[in-house]
Amino acid sequence: MSLAHSTFLFDYCAFQSAVTSLVAELDAGNPEPLRAQVMDIRQRIGNSKNWILHDKGTYLWDAVSADDVRFQNSLWGGWLLTVLSTFLSPCVELGYDWPKLSCTLYSLKWNKDDIRQIFNGLPTVWLLRPEAPYQLDQLGIPIIPEPTPYWYWMRPDRSTYCGWLPVEKVARLRQRLLADQRLLRENLQTRIKLPPSVSSANAQISPDLNPDYWYERIPIVYQQAVEMMSQAEDAGVGLFSIVYQAYGDPEEWDRDETDA
Repeated sequence: MSLAHSTFLFDYCAFQSAVTSLVAELDAGNPEPLRAQVMDIRQRIGNSKNWILHDKGTYLWDAVSADDVRFQNSLWGGWLLTVLSTFLSPCVELGYDWPKLSCTLYSLKWNKDDIRQIFNGLPTVWLLRPEAPYQLDQLGIPIIPEPTPYWYWMRPDRSTYCGWLPVEKVARLRQRLLADQRLLRENLQTRIKLPPSVSSANAQISPDLNPDYWYERIPIVYQQAVEMMSQAEDAGVGLFSIVYQAYGDPEEWDRDETDA
């Protein structure tokens, strides 16, 4: 299955302020204030399908017992993600077209860090621990230390990439997108190098393997990225992005429980 890209406006300053005391309690070994806040959020949401992060590589309800110490750190990270979700609001997203934008930016000679920030943002761990080490493998997937502290778990557990962008980085990336947009008015076929799998020979298999479809969609998804950045800049907030595979909502999680 293909990976999808979702983006949300993110009031990260308000989030960081709101979790300061919760994190202090976690560091002291007391998860009860966080658990209580998550219970309240879940009660207000009700059906999990109403959650803003529903089926974005994560679930509203816990998959394991909150009393099982083996999963303590992952549960705490998941609970913090639930709190974070209350500081998100809808934004333009790239959906299944994000690889087309990635391909375009590589062809336009963007550096890897800027391309990653468009889709991945900065590590979510830096919202809580700005000094925390964070490395990526050759595929750009995080290398997480073992044992994994709770602050590394504040991300959808079934996401491939996840991160956030502060206002100043949103503004810089938006300006760069706008500056290079004129290049797309020229001959895309000579400027944009498509993946080897996208070819005339494979065009009948799927639209996503058809070069003509890619060249049709590239200017559209590029403009969506500009609008995504513009919405955040106009609102004076950051962005929260997830690249994930949709799994649907397992029956055991789609219930009206309110216990954290």
